[in-house]
Amino acid sequence: MKTRIWKLTALALALLLALTGCSLIEIDQEMDNAEAVATVNGVTITKGDVKNTYDYYVNYYNYMSSYYGTAVDTSTLKDDVVNLFIKNEVIKQKAAELGLDQLTDEDKASVEAKAADELEEYITEHAEDVNTEGMTEEAARAAVLAHLEEEGVTLEALIDADTDSLIADRVRESVTSTVTLEDSDIEEAYNKEVADDESTFTNSAYLYEYYRTNGTTTVYWNPEGYRTVKHILLKLSDEQTAARDALNDELKEAESALAELDNPAEETETAEATEAEPAEGEAAEAETPASREDLEKRIAELNDAIKKLDQEHLDSFSEKIAEIQAKLAEGASFDDLIAEYGEDPGMQREPGMSQGYYVSAASTSWDTAFKDAAMALEKVGDVSEPVLGANGVHIIYYNSDVTPGPVPMDEVRDTLSESVLTDKQTAAYDAAYQTWEDAAKIQKFLNRLG
Repeated sequence: MKTRIWKLTALALALLLALTGCSLIEIDQEMDNAEAVATVNGVTITKGDVKNTYDYYVNYYNYMSSYYGTAVDTSTLKDDVVNLFIKNEVIKQKAAELGLDQLTDEDKASVEAKAADELEEYITEHAEDVNTEGMTEEAARAAVLAHLEEEGVTLEALIDADTDSLIADRVRESVTSTVTLEDSDIEEAYNKEVADDESTFTNSAYLYEYYRTNGTTTVYWNPEGYRTVKHILLKLSDEQTAARDALNDELKEAESALAELDNPAEETETAEATEAEPAEGEAAEAETPASREDLEKRIAELNDAIKKLDQEHLDSFSEKIAEIQAKLAEGASFDDLIAEYGEDPGMQREPGMSQGYYVSAASTSWDTAFKDAAMALEKVGDVSEPVLGANGVHIIYYNSDVTPGPVPMDEVRDTLSESVLTDKQTAAYDAAYQTWEDAAKIQKFLNRLG
């Protein structure tokens, strides 16, 4: 009897699914998405709310793990994502409590315009993700919009996100607007930055030169022995560079072979290669290693060839060099001549345009020929003779001496003040948020994320 009832039930269910087009599966999905993964003061955060974000991070970390071949720890991912939604809800409720969640018509118009601009950026970025071949412009746009909608990117979603962001900014502003800076805050931060830079740059000339050249990181301490220089670079052609590189590569090989005569490598792979039997029909040909005399002779020949080639390259720029030197003699500004003749992009953008390059005898960032010529200049204002380096011909100007030790506070006060104020505001906001979260009634059901 039980078997017969089970069969009838199964048949009825199959008919129902056929008649409804499997709508029960859709209903189950809706019910699944409506399941609470957290509550904040009775407000439900559903699985549907969280799922797209959670899936995005799962896919991202899986990709990173596959790409780099290393496992990524995702043990706290559910908690991290749910906490993000909890934080947004806590802030939203605090905004309502403070009356900061009300938008004027002007606010709404501004948010909608911003969201519309963002949607256009998404359309541009994802245009290649959709095959729109043979479509009209209107149909292609609709196809990309449909693709974005599948990814959860719609105008309405962007408006909601930008509205939440505007309200969150208002809440943050309500907390941070009263945060002020004291002189002691700036002085404490300054002393810490100076100590950190001294420790870093004492051990790394490269990092000092990188920060100075890049210009995006404020420097608070200068090592000993630095000066700034500017230069006019006349670039070698690709053919000239290739010819010079070929000779230099051959010279390195010859010097390396000579060094091996003094320090022979252990007979490992070389011995195995020597013992390998020749293929059938091939005569074994043993290479006779070059003698010291042969190598020394070849090295001398290559050095002579490099000198000759370098002189030819210098001579190829003689007309332009003569123009530059004549204008310098007439009192032309070196900066103007860089703008007119220079081919180094670093001299055409900040901070190189204003400050020049930071160079010392211990520099590791610069071509040796450039560095040596820069350090050979005796006083500020001196200009070098043309010198050929790996990138071309340099005419170098001694721009300034760099005072070693801490950079004067007045030179970094504005940047430091902005940074310290931001840090204080962040600390104040984080503390305020923590009190709101501690006061809220929060429940989490992480196992429901699957």
